[in-house]
Amino acid sequence: MRIGIALILILFGAGLASAQLDLSALQDPGSKAFSNVGDVKFSVPKEFELHNSPGAGLAYMYDARNWLGLYVAVPGKQPDDAYITSLTNTIAALVLPKVTDLQWKYVPFDEETGTSKFQTAAGVVKGLRGKNYIQIDYVAVKVENRDVLIGYVTQLGSFPGASAKDLFEEESAGGLSMPGRYAQAHVIASVTGEKYREITPGSKVALPVPKKENHPSVDRLLYRARKPGR
Repeated sequence: MRIGIALILILFGAGLASAQLDLSALQDPGSKAFSNVGDVKFSVPKEFELHNSPGAGLAYMYDARNWLGLYVAVPGKQPDDAYITSLTNTIAALVLPKVTDLQWKYVPFDEETGTSKFQTAAGVVKGLRGKNYIQIDYVAVKVENRDVLIGYVTQLGSFPGASAKDLFEEESAGGLSMPGRYAQAHVIASVTGEKYREITPGSKVALPVPKKENHPSVDRLLYRARKPGR
């Protein structure tokens, strides 16, 4: 409410300067509850329902509104290709229980792009069978000498001008879910102890800011809107 008031007043202000409003606090879905996989504690984002564990070392959550799956996996040893393949099939069975024998494709990860300072690996796995297309985006972190994989799953289906096969055959990721990325970042932060904005800095919106001497009340509102925790 305070941010909305500040923005409205700013738009009608005179004597403008430039400023930026960090939207990371608005992107964080917030915590619904806490759970754990073994001794790894994590936050369940709002809108997600925690399902019964499909196996040891794995927690699965689902957001029906956005058709999003989210998981936290804690392997007993450093994850290798065999573990990733097994985990991928387990997650796919939860998302598409009636679809089997998906064709899988692994997308190389840009090593220059990091999500967390604890990150050790990341990747995208694409699955296709007929008109069914799913994509798994995961990040691996190491916390207190323990490997943890945190990923989100999207059912992208078909878009105008692009079939499920087209999305699968793309050399890069077939799509992107912003709610999925925000939820994933929220869980990563809860596991590593980092702040959400350190993992997902958030978009910066340029704002016209009235000069203090002309509009002191608006300037105070903007300060309160930008103050951490607001």
